[in-house]
Amino acid sequence: MAVEKPIGFIPEQEQAIEQMVEVDGSAFADDLAPNVEMMEDGSALIGEQEQVITSSFDMNIAEVLDDDTLNLISSELRQAFEDDKASRKDWEETYKKGLDKKDNH
Repeated sequence: MAVEKPIGFIPEQEQAIEQMVEVDGSAFADDLAPNVEMMEDGSALIGEQEQVITSSFDMNIAEVLDDDTLNLISSELRQAFEDDKASRKDWEETYKKGLDKKDNH
């Protein structure tokens, strides 16, 4: 059973997914590691669960995420921005040169 991981997993979640084992219909939580809780819908909770967060579409998740998670997201976004900016540097220079030539004619 392949497990697809969405982008942006934190390392602890990634390790937990790598440690997951395939569970058939006859297996129950007793057969699993002590930090895995099987849910009625077939999903599993891995690790200790601190709290359940009720959410709505328009809520500000930055108010409920811990600082480590926010720092990780911030670092990833900043790096993606810097990579994007660097990748278009040549294009920007060419564009500026084209505008300078147009102004001189």
